[in-house]
Amino acid sequence: MITGQRVVILGGGVTGLTAAAELSKARNADVVVVEKEATAGGLATTLERDGFSFDTGSHRLHDDCAADALALIKDLCGSDLLRRERRGMIHVHGRVLPYPPSALDVVFGFGAQDALRFITDFARARLRPRRAVDQTANFESFIVGKIGRGLYERFYEPYAVKLYGKCPRTIAIDAAVTRVRKFTLAATCSALKRKLQNRRAEYLYPAKGIGQLAQALRTRVERNGGRVLFISRIDRLHIDRGRRIQCIDVVSHDGRSMSLPVDVVVSTIPMDTLHRLVELPSDHGACPQFDLQWRSLRLLYVITRDKIPSDHETFYFPEPDVMFGRVSELRKYSPFLNQDSELAALAIEIPCSFRDETWNGSDEASASGASPCFNSSAFFVRRPKTPECSSQRS
Repeated sequence: MITGQRVVILGGGVTGLTAAAELSKARNADVVVVEKEATAGGLATTLERDGFSFDTGSHRLHDDCAADALALIKDLCGSDLLRRERRGMIHVHGRVLPYPPSALDVVFGFGAQDALRFITDFARARLRPRRAVDQTANFESFIVGKIGRGLYERFYEPYAVKLYGKCPRTIAIDAAVTRVRKFTLAATCSALKRKLQNRRAEYLYPAKGIGQLAQALRTRVERNGGRVLFISRIDRLHIDRGRRIQCIDVVSHDGRSMSLPVDVVVSTIPMDTLHRLVELPSDHGACPQFDLQWRSLRLLYVITRDKIPSDHETFYFPEPDVMFGRVSELRKYSPFLNQDSELAALAIEIPCSFRDETWNGSDEASASGASPCFNSSAFFVRRPKTPECSSQRS
């Protein structure tokens, strides 16, 4: 269907580039990707600073993704796709648990007294009459109904408050469903088997950083005859009365304006950005209000001589009184990155909301608040924003 069509893809992240790589295979298709940044990858880029590599946050790839997606990842990375043991650690209520924690880790990780309470609450929750999940249920009531209030208050409530920035009673159950799957009999048996065999969960990771995927996709797009326009701003979508996009006005990096005629448009840009570009004749120049809220991150990158005395690569801090939520050391993701043994290069993720105090605060204030124990040079690169309804950062 794309044969001979003019295709414009908005956004040069992994999704946009994957679409471009596939669509540019079509005969005589003219595929153009418009990207506002200077590099490809969006929220899955790898950048360099002072000779060190940093991902935009913490990224991993997993075998249990869709088969065609896994095949594409392996094809893009080839022999550079590393298989690594997952060595995460979560700090909560003065305890340290492995991440991702199994049901056994959560139940028995806080001591015998709490374990007895958790088991009692869990049994009560499971012995209640079974009924269909009330679609009006929220994050809190769903988890309490599945595993009991003790586990919820100790483990899941702090995480939800910090990640989503809202009272869990105002969060839909979608974010809770995957969190309690570890408490099924099958998942518990699988976790117990891994512990007895002393096996860790594994993940896949590109040797040169997560940005290697985007660079390989860009090469594939251009090899197929497609184009990627970097540092280019979408100025306007021309929409006819039939609500079809006829052409797209773009301003290039040198300030030159161009108009791209289109047959097909694929958008991967944030919805609020797209909303500002859509002006229908029926609106009479007044764009309807956009009121979708989202949760954001500030990414702090730290280069320090302080060492983390652990072989863990990622550390999680779900409690609201700790400013940051996750700290990653990329050298432990790939031995080919950041090999200076005298320095540690850390990516620190700080949850916040768009335009709140953390979002608007100075880089120096956030750096001092997030890394008081480091003798370091710290810097911010970007402040990506993600939809509140998503359980992931991108």
